[in-house]
Amino acid sequence: MNVIDLVRQTTKIVTECATHVKLNENALHKTGDIIAKTIKEKVKEKSVNSLIESLFIEWDNDTVHYRFLDKPELTCQYIMVLSSCNFCFWPFNDKYLPNDEFEYHHFASSLRDVLLNDSTAFDAKNLQTISEEKLINEWFKGKQIPLVGERVRLIREVGFTLEKYFNGKAYELINQSSKSVKNLVDLVTRYFPGFRDSCIYSPTGQQIHFYKRAQIFCADIYGCFNGKGIGEFTDVDQLTMFADYRVPQILSSDYYLKTNGEDAGSILVYSEELDKKLEKFEIFEYSSQMEVEIRACTVQAVELLRDYLYQKHGIKCLSIEIDWLLWQIGEANRLVIKPHHRTLSIFY
Repeated sequence: MNVIDLVRQTTKIVTECATHVKLNENALHKTGDIIAKTIKEKVKEKSVNSLIESLFIEWDNDTVHYRFLDKPELTCQYIMVLSSCNFCFWPFNDKYLPNDEFEYHHFASSLRDVLLNDSTAFDAKNLQTISEEKLINEWFKGKQIPLVGERVRLIREVGFTLEKYFNGKAYELINQSSKSVKNLVDLVTRYFPGFRDSCIYSPTGQQIHFYKRAQIFCADIYGCFNGKGIGEFTDVDQLTMFADYRVPQILSSDYYLKTNGEDAGSILVYSEELDKKLEKFEIFEYSSQMEVEIRACTVQAVELLRDYLYQKHGIKCLSIEIDWLLWQIGEANRLVIKPHHRTLSIFY
């Protein structure tokens, strides 16, 4: 069994056993109906069946990421570094003070600026020598960010591993996948320990797999290059959504349905105990029962949404496209919906 199949299989086990998170099928179907309606209203042409095209969702509008299609090797190197540290953009923005905020767009654009100023900054040898002082003061201009030491460690890991096994280039790593996301996720999790996002679900003692950053690396390469050239994957439909904290935040809120005139509750229904922890901004330990159930049920909710869109509305889309849509809705409304769960983790 390939590593992505393990994500689907093991998260389904959690969903079936979960006691703190339940799926609201009615809300899920209502959400699917709204997404389908939006797609049908906004399609650019009758033949368009892509969620990205129909909703005008783009991987980037060239204002956040380093994206130069005529420089594919450098762009891939950027996305590899981006993926190595794409996690935990809190707790320094809990009060939403503009000067304290460090969200994904701050992170991605800071890395872009580093590379624009010095095209050799992400060379494998340079990554191996990154320091906390350089990361904070030079790369992020003095911004407070959580888990600084871990980010430095993971960037160094990327530098050492790329140099040892892939001629120093993320481009070579991707080439070795033979246009398969299954192969690429396997390569990334095999050679880069920092991407091995799995844990034990305490009620059953089973190992549960998510591989959020490994999968988002594949998706970012695909999205950046529009599925062409180095971004072409013959099995991109195999990727699941990326189990983080923003997508479950929007799925556990009824905001999206209410703003579209529906009153069916939220897709993810939390126990009273879990909701109280959220309200108090308590920390959820990585691999704790509640934390695993939130992530696993989010993966399965997106899988069910994808299936519903196709079976009910004939709209075929990718799990990653639904993830991008929900993430953007959650990100845009993060100040008005219920708080996200807080876990200090290198995995998301």
